[in-house]
This record gives sequence, structure tokens and C-alpha cells, in this order.
Amino acid sequence: MKKCTATAATTLCLVFTIAMVSVAGTVLGISLAGLKTQEVWIHPSDPFDWTVENASLSLNGRLYLPPFFAQSNKYPSVLLFHGVTRTLQDLDEIGKKLAMKGCVCLGISFHGHGLSEGSFPMSDGARYNESFGDAAGAYRWLRNQTFVDPDRIGATGQSMGAGTAIYLALQDLAPKFVAWYPATAYLWGDTPLYQYTSSSSVFKGFIIQGTNDTCSRCLPNYTQYFVDNNPGKIDLFWVEGGIHGATALDWPLYVEKTMTWWAATWQLSDVLPVPWLWIYAPWIAAGILLLVGIVDSSFFLVRWQKTKKARGNASPTGASRGEPGASG
Repeated sequence: MKKCTATAATTLCLVFTIAMVSVAGTVLGISLAGLKTQEVWIHPSDPFDWTVENASLSLNGRLYLPPFFAQSNKYPSVLLFHGVTRTLQDLDEIGKKLAMKGCVCLGISFHGHGLSEGSFPMSDGARYNESFGDAAGAYRWLRNQTFVDPDRIGATGQSMGAGTAIYLALQDLAPKFVAWYPATAYLWGDTPLYQYTSSSSVFKGFIIQGTNDTCSRCLPNYTQYFVDNNPGKIDLFWVEGGIHGATALDWPLYVEKTMTWWAATWQLSDVLPVPWLWIYAPWIAAGILLLVGIVDSSFFLVRWQKTKKARGNASPTGASRGEPGASG
């Protein structure tokens, strides 16, 4: 009876192992058709002529490709721009989520940030508009990819990156934009961004702004002036009491608002069901395999201990049993 029970338990463990490994393999297999990322290197452009490349610097970029990506298709795309002292990693979540909705995304680290070359004037806010050339270079690189629809290139940015997104939109290069607490006081030429009015019929934006933002180049009144200067073209979401930057509490709201706006603007929808599953598929598969390892190890450890105990409890044989013919 005990032998039958042990055999049944071993069979059950084997079935569990095969099933879980199959699930992990399936998740990993489908994830191969999911979003992909590639590290790329690009050169900035002349901020007043995006077609002129500045090959003296190389900028680190990350390309996000949607599930079932095909070179022959034409995809909408979004450029991702971070704030001063930050890196492209800040918008990694947005890049992945937009890719899961069928967008190609390109995030960059501005020169002097992250892995990008060069030095940035961190202590001189009046020169933060040097980021414009990097943004123009990112636009040039993305536009030149055969799988990108040149009529559907947009940008999303935070703070300094939001200012660069607006800079591209005002030139009608990436006329659709989402800007978080944007630096609209940056100068383009001799005029701050917030004083510009776009005459483009495709210019359209969404700004998230905190009412208590005290950043000198990102003040709420600048944002309001810019919105009023472009009536009917910019959606403005005020975060009551919001400061400069997204807190841990604000971040999910900002991401949700950003994704909703892009989905509505470009009629996007999830390429795969349960998008987060495919984004984190490698970790989920690894977790399943780890669970299998723990269960299997525990099962065989218990079996080994029971077998050892059974052998220790076995009665001795031979003379110690007092069998007939034993000496003593």
C-alpha cells in the first residue's frame, strides 16, 4: 500500500513538473512575438535644421518594437525625452506600454546624461535648450527608419524633455505631444516656447501640470499662457497641489493619462491580451521554473528522508534475531 502511495505521489510530481515547464515554455515562446527592445546610437542634429547631422557626439537610445513587428509595416511612433540629470530609463515603462499598443518608441539620453557622450551645462538652466539638437537628431534617426510612418511621429517628455517635445511639435516635426510639467520658458531663437502659436492643423497636445510647480522655467502660468496661445489645440490636466516632478502617488495617474491620450489620438489598442503579462513574461517564466524547482526539491527531500527513516527502522537479521543455529 505504501509503495502504491509513493508511486502515485511520484507520478503526480512528474505531471506537475511537466505541466509547469510547459506553461513556462509557452509564456516564453509567445513572449518572443511580444515587444522587443534594442539599444541604438544616434547623432544630434542642428536644432534649426534637423536634416543636418552633428557626428561629433553619440547619444544612447533605446528602440521599442511592438509585438509581431514586421519591417514591411508602417507604425506610428513616439519619441521619449527625460528631464535634466535623468536618463532614458525614466520613460521605459511608457515605451513598453505604447509598444504593446502597436507603437514604435525611441527613448534617448540627452548628451551628458546616462551613457550618452558629451557634457551638459547642468548648472546653467539658460542653456538647457541644448537638448533641442538631441531631440532633432532623435527625430531624424526615427524618421529615417523604413518601418515608421512619417506622418504619425509624436513625442512624450518630462520637464526638460517636455520642452523638447513641444519644440518638435512647434516645428510640425512631431506635432502630437504629451508634456509632463513642461519647461516652456526655454528659448527657441530669442523667444520662449510658451509665446509661440502653432498654425498647423495637425498640432495637438496634452499637458499635465502641477498647480504648485515652482521650477523657474516650468511655472504654471507659462503653461496656461501657452495653452491660451493655442486655443482648442492643447488639453490641459491640472494636478491640484502638484509639484515639479511625479511623486510615487502621482506617477500611476500620469502614466494612465498619457496612455489614454495616445490611445484616443491614434486609435490604439492592445496588440496582445493582458499586456503586462507579455511585458514581464521572462520574469514570470523564471518564477514558474523556480517554483517547480522548489516543489520538486522539497518532494524528493521528503522522499529521501522517509526512505532513510524506513531503512533505519528495519529489524536486524542473522544472529541478533536468535535464529536457529546461531552461536551464543
